[in-house]
Amino acid sequence: MDLDPLNYSVLGPELIGKMFRILNLNRALSLHPGKDDSPVECDLVQTSLAESPQYAALSYCWDVPQPEHIVICNGRKLSIRHNLHTALLRNRHAENPVILWADAICINQDDLEERGRQVALMKDIFHGATEVIVWLGEEADDSALGMQAAQDLADAGREYLKQRDTLHDLPPDDPLVIATFKRFKRTSQWARFDAFSKIIDRNWFSRTWVVQEAAVAAKITIQCGDSTMTWEDFTHAAILQNQLDLYTSVHDRNVPPLMLIQTRDDYQNGVKRDLLSVMYRHRLFEATDPRDKIYGVAGMAGCSYSKIIMSQVDYTIDPFVLYRQVATELLKRGSDLSVLSLPRGLDKVHPPELPTWTPDWRVIRQSPVVGLKNQDDLYEVRYKASGDSQPAVQFDETGLLLGLECCWVDVVEAVGSPMVVDDIPHGYPGILRLPKVAYMLDEWREVAGTPLGLPYPTSEPALDAFIQTLVGGPPHLEMSFMRQQYDILDRQARLLRYMKRLDPILPQRAEKYVVPFLAKLLKVPKSSIAYPFGVSTCPLADRTVFRTTKGYIGLGNVRVAPGDRVAVPKGGKVPLVLRADGDKWKLQGECYLHGIMYGEAYDKSTLELLWIV
Repeated sequence: MDLDPLNYSVLGPELIGKMFRILNLNRALSLHPGKDDSPVECDLVQTSLAESPQYAALSYCWDVPQPEHIVICNGRKLSIRHNLHTALLRNRHAENPVILWADAICINQDDLEERGRQVALMKDIFHGATEVIVWLGEEADDSALGMQAAQDLADAGREYLKQRDTLHDLPPDDPLVIATFKRFKRTSQWARFDAFSKIIDRNWFSRTWVVQEAAVAAKITIQCGDSTMTWEDFTHAAILQNQLDLYTSVHDRNVPPLMLIQTRDDYQNGVKRDLLSVMYRHRLFEATDPRDKIYGVAGMAGCSYSKIIMSQVDYTIDPFVLYRQVATELLKRGSDLSVLSLPRGLDKVHPPELPTWTPDWRVIRQSPVVGLKNQDDLYEVRYKASGDSQPAVQFDETGLLLGLECCWVDVVEAVGSPMVVDDIPHGYPGILRLPKVAYMLDEWREVAGTPLGLPYPTSEPALDAFIQTLVGGPPHLEMSFMRQQYDILDRQARLLRYMKRLDPILPQRAEKYVVPFLAKLLKVPKSSIAYPFGVSTCPLADRTVFRTTKGYIGLGNVRVAPGDRVAVPKGGKVPLVLRADGDKWKLQGECYLHGIMYGEAYDKSTLELLWIV
């Protein structure tokens, strides 16, 4: 096609805060537009949000760079990626032009200044659209079967809601639940819901930008191949699949759609969260540009600093500089030190481009902060390791060193192997299967060191301290109940001791072999086997047991090593693990140390100013 490349006109500076482009997608040449392979033609038109134009916003995944397709835009050629091309084919009509907004076409991606300004408008663009079209991609992996299964399940849910108020927390013995949904439990349905699971596992559900796009939209339509569903029906199906346990694999429980549902409900109901909570809750969503881990969700936060960020979107700034600037402001503006508690992933060394006190937002693993369930907000951490003290942070003149007043607690003496959760980032870390936990039990008991029949430093039985450490010391549970749950775990550990002799290579084998065998024997889905016991195992995700020289037992991340020191910072809810670096310190992460989580070891008379690199 012998056409000149598209040259974008500059968006009018007099309305620079409101101007954006929409595309007029020309009519298809066929009565079956989605099957029509004639060239896509469109015209870009400048407009303003102040004019309230009528358009549909396209939400899609950019996907891989190749293959590229040429579209004719304003009589010139423009290269776009395959997934966007299929979305345009699917949405052009034979009778009438279609007015759309699609970022890859409507924003000059080569102009970083324009890109920054338009990103600041994204929330308003999606909020102002008459409809947001979610394009999940072409039909594949029996997706038509999966979409039909989802529609059938949503229809059943609609009937159920005529007599009940919610689809959450379905009582399994409720006659209405049984009568309405029992047909979906049949083995003949497994293939259909396996296809639905594969739809939910598509890349769209893991994109950072979809969080905002889905939350602010007035109306959402889901498209997958030739199949279409309303957002309400699709999300009801996702909720019911989870509630009814309609999974065929241990690792099919997908967090993203359920998180998107919650985020949209919160936004539509006016729930406001601070910036750190918003970034933390959505950290598992991925971004091609690491700066979008902040820009993609900051517009959702209800605080003054998030508005400052979105007014200064800058794609020329180094991502690590941006991360440090945000961490600095959060520490200066915040009333606690939660930004220091964020999970660190599985890398044993912090990126050298970042201070160790700055979170690396590229880490997408869903392991929660110690003391939280995976969906909790940071401010819900229940511990008070420094009592009621308030933080007092300092920065050196370079802004690279963080000064904290801390009191020392102890030195790490022994560390076990970490509990690596295979289905993070897309699985619930709270649902750690019993074989996985039991496989680690013997090693962790050995690391705990103190004979478990003897007293702990707090004078309680050492076994009780060990049990509470495994579950993060929940204060609302009776110790007798936790002992009963520990016995369940111990019984599985006995079986796995024998299996270790047969196959000592990987703990994953425990699930790989035991779970499918029992599922086949009992004729039930694999996901029904090896559920967690009655206490949340969230604290174990990506963590390990360690012991200190004084005999304290703790939970730390993969970076904790013998010789590291545990300190409680002034104003901190949880202890920190620090490693000497000359006369300064590197932050290895937060930890749980049983017996000091409620101020028992905090002594303000021993506070010492530590500089963290």
